Amino acid sequence: MIIKSLKLNNFRQYKGIQKIIFSTDKEKNVTVIKGENGSGKTTLLEAFTWCFYGKLTLPNSDRILTADISNSMEILDKEEVYVEVNFIHNDKEYFIRRSMKFNKNNLGELKRSPSEAILQIKNDDGTLRGLRIEELYKIIPQDLSTYFFFDGERIENISKSNREGKRDLNLAIRNILGLDVVSNAKKHLARVKTEFEKEYSNAADENIKELKNKLDNNRELLINKKNNLEEYKLEINEINDSLQMISEQLRSYEELKELEMQRIEKDSKLKSLEVDIERIKGSIKQINKRGLPEYLVNKLLVLCKDKIDLSSIENRGVIGIDGAAIDYIINRGQCICGQEIKAGNIYFDNLIKQKEYQPPASLGIIINQFAEKTDEVNKIGKEYYEEINNCYLELENKMLTLEKLTDDLDELSKKLIGIDKAHDLEEKRKGLVKDKFSTEDKIERLKLDIDGLNNEINNLEGQIQAKALQDKSNKLIGIRLEYIKELIKEVDEFYIKRDKSIRAALNEKVTSIFSQLLCTKHRIVIEEDYSFAVKDIDGEESTSQGQDVITSFAFIAGIIALAREKHKDIEVNEPYPLIMDAPFAKLSKSHRENVAKLLPNITEQFILITVDSQYEGDIEDTLKGKIGLEYELLMHNDNEKYTEIIERN
Repeated sequence: MIIKSLKLNNFRQYKGIQKIIFSTDKEKNVTVIKGENGSGKTTLLEAFTWCFYGKLTLPNSDRILTADISNSMEILDKEEVYVEVNFIHNDKEYFIRRSMKFNKNNLGELKRSPSEAILQIKNDDGTLRGLRIEELYKIIPQDLSTYFFFDGERIENISKSNREGKRDLNLAIRNILGLDVVSNAKKHLARVKTEFEKEYSNAADENIKELKNKLDNNRELLINKKNNLEEYKLEINEINDSLQMISEQLRSYEELKELEMQRIEKDSKLKSLEVDIERIKGSIKQINKRGLPEYLVNKLLVLCKDKIDLSSIENRGVIGIDGAAIDYIINRGQCICGQEIKAGNIYFDNLIKQKEYQPPASLGIIINQFAEKTDEVNKIGKEYYEEINNCYLELENKMLTLEKLTDDLDELSKKLIGIDKAHDLEEKRKGLVKDKFSTEDKIERLKLDIDGLNNEINNLEGQIQAKALQDKSNKLIGIRLEYIKELIKEVDEFYIKRDKSIRAALNEKVTSIFSQLLCTKHRIVIEEDYSFAVKDIDGEESTSQGQDVITSFAFIAGIIALAREKHKDIEVNEPYPLIMDAPFAKLSKSHRENVAKLLPNITEQFILITVDSQYEGDIEDTLKGKIGLEYELLMHNDNEKYTEIIERN
């Protein structure tokens, strides 16, 4: 999506028809719009969201019509407000126009109609064809819009793990990188599967109806538990936010800063230890699965071997052949090599003699094979013991360290509680930590419940299908249902693969951009739910307000950059604009230049809305070679108050 122009008519402080043409030059892809505070900079940003989605978040959002216009209207006068955006998507030109009509009735009251939106596409012959407005949401979904029409005042909020922010981020990434298409396919197939199940005839078995009721109840229960699981995860996020706020408050007091920094360091080490402990426990399970049976049976096998005097056992047999096989060859009259076998010849006599050395006539081969197997099992048992012993020693050391860290954290907590300024905050933190443990326990129990329900649902589906297929009329439905199940399985596997690939690519891209902006070895780790954290080279979490702002920029830049590129298993390759209002407001001077250098290079189109004081100097110098068009917002405060858009050469 590349935006060609924005046209305003009587929209808030923009009186009459005013238009901005944006630079679409690939080399000079920056459009700068400068204006003082109060001139309508944020209004321009909001004009896009109102045009696209019919929503405004500005103060006095109901006052859409220019004040001077509404104040001068006479009885029965009519006026119109509209915003029109012209853009390119997939080499096609689009126009979207949202309008609202106003009139003054006989009582002098200003009335307005609901807003109306029209979306059109330009045909190859130049004519325009109307489209459903829903087609726009496929191009740039509303959940995604805040990442491209961006208010710099809220930029650091992206890096926070609050409920709304994390949900929006998750949806944004999945939409822009194509996962929503796969998700919709999964939902469609699930609906088709349900419809096929409904078509089963109950004539085959009286119990089918009862089984279906159980299946429906379990499916409903599964949905509820999954919803509960998501709610608990969000609760964890909110608790983490609160814990972070408490930590920041404690660090704001000079006399508490050192204690809190110690607590953060030890808490980070504790979390790392907990990960290590879970890893070791997982290793122990795998080692037991692999070597425990051999280890348990080893002593019995060795005892049996010791009871057998191998030296007294003659072993002249051939491995893999028994007496029955020799009898077959003799009866056939021909060896496997083609030699004739008959009574009296040397080959016949040799086979008869060899039969005496083969099982069951002789146990030499079997006993020697047993001895060799015992030696092999003995070796595996020894390796198992050494491996499992090392794991338990490591686990014991980790647990001792964990216990020591826990005691240290308790002591630090007592010290903080003993300080008046920290008492209430530390007590609140202890309560939050308790709530967190409780919620995490609920999450683990829910996961077990969900696994159990999934197994029960699969079992019920199998029972229903087996009973239903006893009726001939249901066999075709059964075949179709199996086909749908296989499709669902394939789509699920594809979704997981694609999701993993996207997260890996995004992680790499965001971390690369982050390191460019901060010139640091810190990295960003993206979790399965697309939440993220900044970690140092030791894997410990690192936070600061300035870092939060840079992290947010890196994330926005990473999403846009990834959308432009083709990766393995990721075929998006669609440009997106980046429109930012006051993006440098919360950046330190040392970081402004890096961000200004980055933004034009990660997006096909960068539209910068800013005040002169934030733009002039280092930002202007950095962007100089990239600016295609420049505008100024001129405020008129004489008889009429409105803003005029002026193009600057």
